[in-house]
Amino acid sequence: MWVYNAPPAEDPRGPRPALKEVFVRPKKYHYNDRDLAVLTNLLLRRFMRTDQIWREHFWYASERMARDRLQKLYERHFVNRRRLPPAGGQGSGPYVWWLDWLGWELLRHRDEDRRLRGESCLGIGRGWRPPETLPSLGNVVHDLELGDFCMDLRDHFTGQGYDVTWLTTRQAHQMVPAERAGEPAAAFNPDAVLVTRTDDAVVVLHIEYERSAELHKFKRKLAVWERYRRLGLWQGRYPAEPKVIVAGARLARPDRGRQSIEPLRAYVRAKRVSGVFFLYLDEGYWEHRPEAPFGWIVEAGATGERSPIAAPVETTLWDQVAGRIYLK
Repeated sequence: MWVYNAPPAEDPRGPRPALKEVFVRPKKYHYNDRDLAVLTNLLLRRFMRTDQIWREHFWYASERMARDRLQKLYERHFVNRRRLPPAGGQGSGPYVWWLDWLGWELLRHRDEDRRLRGESCLGIGRGWRPPETLPSLGNVVHDLELGDFCMDLRDHFTGQGYDVTWLTTRQAHQMVPAERAGEPAAAFNPDAVLVTRTDDAVVVLHIEYERSAELHKFKRKLAVWERYRRLGLWQGRYPAEPKVIVAGARLARPDRGRQSIEPLRAYVRAKRVSGVFFLYLDEGYWEHRPEAPFGWIVEAGATGERSPIAAPVETTLWDQVAGRIYLK
């Protein structure tokens, strides 16, 4: 278990300043539009490595520029950090960054100001507050790998001429009401949503990135998604009915913290749930991303058909006499 709980008294930067200090002492707590973009990305994605922040916000310069700017934001209490364990146990691992309290208060203040002016805002709630205690290493690494995967997939679609909108789990959150008396409402939180558009088509992908691939958790997620789809809650929120992409390893790699998603696909196949597709990310992907080209072929959970991720389709043959679906 990797847990970090540092009270303000132990913070090497000293006591956390109040938000008013940012406005009273603008030179000491200077920030620019790019800094705000970095803080917003950390708010939405929760955790990012230095190289991810460089890729998103400093791609035109060296990674050192990103490191130097993050150091300034850290010294000013806008962001916090901790090193990840090193690969192979040797040396020091990369920094993982998250939004610190002063950064959150600044974004919330600006967001509320935009709301009062009738402008678009994020709707930052108290549930988005920075963690006092960080979760386990597995949860942090899940968010980091999810970020890698979504950036790669977004860039793949962009390279194919698609216009792409990426929503994080915080932006995609919806509540799913009960269908029957006594049934509780449920939170619907896909790991990410990618909306891709061309002149001819729109595809909405709900991304589920699975490292632990725990079947009992997946069953609960799938049941909520099926209720979400039956109730048509995507209408008015997305331009097309979403497809679910479950991404993960075909073969388990316990030494890397990755379990196989094959049991999840077997469950979907047994349940004959349509609209759920599986994308297998083997070790070749993680070793060579993002330079290596990938075909991004998905397999339908219910039928086993293969199709490009840009146009996930599954066709089933219905036997009117026997009344069953032939699984290919």
